[in-house]
Amino acid sequence: MKAEEPGGGSRIASLAEKFDSLRNEKEELEKKIEVIKTDLNGVETELVKEMEFHEMERYPWSGGTFSRVSNFSAKIVDKVGLFDWLKNNTQDFDGLATIHVRTLAAYVKGRIEEGKDTPEGVDVSTYETLRYTRNRK
Repeated sequence: MKAEEPGGGSRIASLAEKFDSLRNEKEELEKKIEVIKTDLNGVETELVKEMEFHEMERYPWSGGTFSRVSNFSAKIVDKVGLFDWLKNNTQDFDGLATIHVRTLAAYVKGRIEEGKDTPEGVDVSTYETLRYTRNRK
């Protein structure tokens, strides 16, 4: 059906044009959001470093409160080594074919908190991020 034909053709053409325009606008905004996210991550990293340097866990500010949050990550770097270690050192994961990353992280974190060794084949790291709570208006 051509856009000039009766039965809604011109309406369809108008909606198609509107759709295309909105889609283009959305794509441009998404590009801007990616730039803002990159800038925000950079400022967050700097803010964490400054708070660490000044030994601050919290920073109350007129707009809200910034709090440092410690995060824990466990990454499998040697799957065969990890599963061999789990098979030989624990019954918790006996016969397991896979292990969810969060389950592994919780397991490894628990071992560290208990003063035990980390499993073979796992790379452990900690990092800090910020929690920002805005003041209510």
